[in-house]
Parts: sequence; C-alpha cells; structure tokens
Amino acid sequence: MTSRAENLFDEYMEGGPSPLRLKPELMLVIAAYLEDAISSSSQKDIAQLSASLMTVLNESMRRAPSSAAAAARNIPAVSETDRASYLLGQVSFAQMIASQLSNSRASDAFMRTMYHRAYSRYVVALYRNDMNNTQLHNLIGERPETVSRKFKMLRALGVADFRREGNTIVNFLTPLARQAFDATKVATKISDVESELKIDMLSRYTGKLKGHMKESLTFAPSPMELA
Repeated sequence: MTSRAENLFDEYMEGGPSPLRLKPELMLVIAAYLEDAISSSSQKDIAQLSASLMTVLNESMRRAPSSAAAAARNIPAVSETDRASYLLGQVSFAQMIASQLSNSRASDAFMRTMYHRAYSRYVVALYRNDMNNTQLHNLIGERPETVSRKFKMLRALGVADFRREGNTIVNFLTPLARQAFDATKVATKISDVESELKIDMLSRYTGKLKGHMKESLTFAPSPMELA
C-alpha cells in the first residue's frame, strides 16, 4: 500500500474547515486523477491512485462523526438523514466527474470541423503561429468576410479563440484543439495542408504578374536567333 509520504493527496488532508479537516479543493483534485486514470493504460498509476484514495478514506472515516461513518458503511441502523446525505454526496461527486470528462472531450462536430477541408488550413496556420484576420487573409487568400465567418464557427465550437493586443484581435488554437491536432499524430496532414497553402500563395502572386514575367527565363538562343 502507498505510504503516507507517497499519498497523492497528502497536502489536501489537513487544514480544511469541515469536520474531516479536508481542504475543499480535494474533490476536484481527486476527480482530475480519476479522469486521467480512466484513459490510462498504466496499472502502476491506477494502483497508486487506489492506494492513495484508500488512505484518504480510512483517515476520513476515523475523523468523521460516528453517524456519518455508519452511513458510509451502510449500517442498517443509521438515520435516514445521514443515509440521504451520504448518497447525495456520492451522486454529486459522480456528476462532477462526468461533467469534467465531458468538458475535456472533443465533440463530433469539433473533430469534423477541424479536419474539414474548408477549415483545416486555418487550423494548421494557427497551429504554427497565432495570427490576426489580416495575416490569415494574406496567407490563405480567402476574403476578409470569409475569414471572419469561419473563425466565428471555429470559436463557437471551441477550436479557436482570440485575445486583444491593443486594437488588434489575435486568433489562436485552444489547448483542446492543439491536443487533438497533435503534431506526432497528424504530421503528414500538416505537411499536406502547408503544401496546399504554398501552392495557393504562388498561384495568387504569379496571377498578378505581367505576361512577359510569367515566361521561363533561359540563356538559350530563341529559334529566330538561330535562323
């Protein structure tokens, strides 16, 4: 069993105002550890979490009023009030974990939009650098109103957000979007989209050149000069 020195929650077990002397933030910390454990493949980490929770439980049972401890042990003689309080606490904690898991998971619409061709160039551009709308317009080549409309969608889904720097609005990817678009998992996709951006930029710039500047340069004599 994990020793008291190795208890993950040791710093939260003293100094709280409740009869158990647990700090109020302990439940949030436990929920965060449980969230990680649900998606973890490490038996060692889960075992440490289980042992630490057992330490918290045993110490809390020792400190708790006898009626509260009896309700936690489901002793038949406990009062309905104490039993109801215990059950409400369990349901409340379960709801908090579910809510935390929901908030940290990307929705289907979130993922579809991130990788949709209409938006993926924006995501890749912001994966590299935070940019304002003008910079994105110059890089991607879409009209300013299109850039604004698409970013409104990205912000609504939680893919992107913005901050103000003076009078400028700077767009950036949210931490969840960066995590979902992890470079080690989608390096090929990033490379493909960046290639498309470069080709689009070259096409736009060369399209503005005068006709004689679009011809290939060569030092070879023309057929007329050879005649």
